[in-house]
Parts: sequence; C-alpha cells; structure tokens
Amino acid sequence: MNMKFFYLSSNPDFNGKLLIHERSCPELPSPYERDYLGAFNSAFEALKNATEIKSNVSICPVCGCKEEIYTLRHLSKKASE
Repeated sequence: MNMKFFYLSSNPDFNGKLLIHERSCPELPSPYERDYLGAFNSAFEALKNATEIKSNVSICPVCGCKEEIYTLRHLSKKASE
C-alpha cells in the first residue's frame, strides 16, 4: 500500500470539525490554514493520529476514502450497541 500525505485544517468547517485532507484534495486549505499530519497508509490512520492532537476532527468528505468512512461509521455503530 502506498503512503499518502495528510493535513489537518486549522479552521473548523461549518459543523465545527477540523478536516483531514489528503495532499491531492481539491479542498486542501492553503499552507497558512493547515498543519501537516504525516504520511499514513489510510485516512483512518491519519484520523487516529489527529485525535491524539485535537478532539473535533473528521475526514474530508471530498478526498476521504468512502470505504474508510463506511468503516468508521460501522465501528461507531457497533460501539454504541
């Protein structure tokens, strides 16, 4: 699996979340409005790392892998059962 570079937005979105973006995301904030998270195998790994820094983080809906977002929803649904 190829490592991808991820960034965390400095400014929250309309839901108050700081979004995790892949380097190639069309919605990637300017260099002044983002922090480098690092190289990870997946957006889920980047999310795990980001939650150690901030509590209000989410994967960007534009560049985030749909399968990874499904996995996160599935895991949180199981946890609440």
